[in-house]
Amino acid sequence: NIGINKPNQDDIINTPIKLIDCFSIYDEFDVAIYQKLCYELIEKITKTTDKKIIICGGSNLYIDAVIKGYDLTKVSSRLANNFFDLWTYEAIYNYVLQHDPIEAQKIGFNNKQRIIRAAQIIKELQQPKSSIPKQNDQYIYDCLIIETYLPRQILYQKINQRVIDMIDKGWVQEVENLY
Repeated sequence: NIGINKPNQDDIINTPIKLIDCFSIYDEFDVAIYQKLCYELIEKITKTTDKKIIICGGSNLYIDAVIKGYDLTKVSSRLANNFFDLWTYEAIYNYVLQHDPIEAQKIGFNNKQRIIRAAQIIKELQQPKSSIPKQNDQYIYDCLIIETYLPRQILYQKINQRVIDMIDKGWVQEVENLY
């Protein structure tokens, strides 16, 4: 709970928060699952009430997948995952570099999750990820987008302070208890 900055009990009780405590850390969860759950919730809420929906937190990819209607059904990570199970990360990176140098250079060696996903896409679709048309940039819902901006130095100070606060609240013990 500390590691994911879960809202406290008062916030959860006093605010209609959804998609909290839906999955274990051992469950498979990705942007496609998140998108599907959001679509189901949005449909349910908009059919029964005229309340506004706030989608917040997480990464821009997850939010954009919902509000821009990304098509995430083309590649099943589960199918391609098995193919790469016994590969080293360096071998997976070289596979992407060989089959899609544009994407490999765009992502860079250090972004392990995106490199593995690019390899999965290449393997399952038999085409470079960079050749797939870009996602929709139009919103599928009437949206008000609110973004925050902080100068990099202030942002890093806030991140550093948040990590210190998380450690003070028992984050290390929380992680140790997972294993």
